[in-house]
Amino acid sequence: MCIRDRYRKYIMSKSLKALLGGFTPTELPQDMNSLIPEGEYSAIIDKVEVKTSKAGNAYLSVWHKLSGNAYYNNSMVFDNLNIGHSDPKVQASALGTLGALLKSAGMTPQAGDTLDEMVSSLPGCSTTMYVTRRDGANGYGPSNNVSRYVSPAIPTAA
Repeated sequence: MCIRDRYRKYIMSKSLKALLGGFTPTELPQDMNSLIPEGEYSAIIDKVEVKTSKAGNAYLSVWHKLSGNAYYNNSMVFDNLNIGHSDPKVQASALGTLGALLKSAGMTPQAGDTLDEMVSSLPGCSTTMYVTRRDGANGYGPSNNVSRYVSPAIPTAA
């Protein structure tokens, strides 16, 4: 490193120290700016996997990679569907969400299709969803939440 580069680094270091010296990293807020704004987003389903919750219930984790948005392109949004939950109401809600996800991805069941085959073919499919923000609770920080999946528009005859 030449003397001029060392001098620039020294000046920058002094400037940063003057600006940030009174703060510590622990003072940085758990900031909602790392989250995407609420709204409708297009995405490609990146991954679908079965996981187990802390309570021992199996759930489906769906990873969405946002697309078609210059600023948020490639940002990840996750949706966890509690299909293996012990409460039948939670299961029913998760299955309803899964149905909406499949419909949003343009998948309609055909004779002989099984649900596991349809779900395993989701990675790579395009989908549209409405994303909201959720405040942190129960030891989790703030996060984005898929509140609903949007079905593709049905073309009308002209």
